[in-house]
Amino acid sequence: MGINFAGKEDILARKIALLQKYKKYYIFGANKETRQLVEAIKKNGQNNCIMGIVDDDKEKQGKEFCSYIVQGLDVLKKIDKETVLVVNNKNNSFEALALMDQNIIPEEQIDVIIPFINVCAYECLRVKAYKREEELQLKYDKVYSRLKDEKSKNVYRNVVQGRATADSTCYEGLIDEKNSIQYYPKDIFEVTSEDIICDCGAFIGDTLECLMHEIGGEFKSYYAFEANLDNYETLTGLLSEKSYKSVTPINKAVWHKKDVLYFETPIKDNSAFKASEINSVLGTDKDKIKVECNRIDELLGDNEITFIKMDIEGAELNALKGASKIIERDKPLLAICIYHSLEELFTIPDYIMENYGEYYDFYVRHYPTGEYERTLFYAETVFYAVPKNRCLI
Repeated sequence: MGINFAGKEDILARKIALLQKYKKYYIFGANKETRQLVEAIKKNGQNNCIMGIVDDDKEKQGKEFCSYIVQGLDVLKKIDKETVLVVNNKNNSFEALALMDQNIIPEEQIDVIIPFINVCAYECLRVKAYKREEELQLKYDKVYSRLKDEKSKNVYRNVVQGRATADSTCYEGLIDEKNSIQYYPKDIFEVTSEDIICDCGAFIGDTLECLMHEIGGEFKSYYAFEANLDNYETLTGLLSEKSYKSVTPINKAVWHKKDVLYFETPIKDNSAFKASEINSVLGTDKDKIKVECNRIDELLGDNEITFIKMDIEGAELNALKGASKIIERDKPLLAICIYHSLEELFTIPDYIMENYGEYYDFYVRHYPTGEYERTLFYAETVFYAVPKNRCLI
């Protein structure tokens, strides 16, 4: 499959096509994305569909924007069932969810597919700016050709297509309800009480609880890394409450070297720090969060590991590099998230295949994401490297 990365015109055309199903709508946010959208709507002769522009910023309300007077959110309480609220900015998507939760507007009258398109636009234009299309196409071909089963190839092809073209319909039907336990697709491999788990991005213990439920008890050992202090404290509270004996919680970030990083304060209850924060080392700053990080090889040393799971907001590739000795020595099962950026869909599988390909068979699965599913983000895609002697397919 050739990867056709979406450009600005492609993105606006996609937005217009999505809006054609509506006769009346308000647009959320007096911002540059809305300005571009309104201009495209007018060029397409659909400007009669725009009922107005709303914004929760009181400084913008009452002022003219794109020939409309910006209104407050109260106007949404009065709209009829034929009118929808179109969200045209990633940040506004979360504000729209709050409106729904406050019963200001029902879920079925919010179209939040636009943020997905904006995310894809940013990713694709970034790839084009660095002239990486050809490089990523080669990596795509390499990854696709080495996937073990047809289900993996179908999932991978459609996820890449969806991210590259901003077409969310590519994701329809990709989730296997029968084998939909994230990090444990039972059609691919089996997890047992003899496994020794390294959970990177343990959050508040959700994966831990799920896996222990599946095996009906505890694992031989379970190392739970969580960099976010609030999440870590919730995790340790869970371990105390459940009296788990095999779990070792570790309040550190996993990385490719020993270091101290300073991150922007994360959103409360977020599972980890965002990739943009991980890539923005700002030095000592009292307004930032100090996080100690190190290589998994150093943190776990001679301890045997049979299963590594990673969901660490874009730090997966560096963390894998920091686990090279353990991977080479123990050949653990790898369950690595590859959905945090477009490039991760290519670079992480390519890295694992290039360095450890002789030991593993490779699979891809796609999972729903709870709250994020309501914003129609691209959900969670996981790449599995399974030791050949553990494969069920």
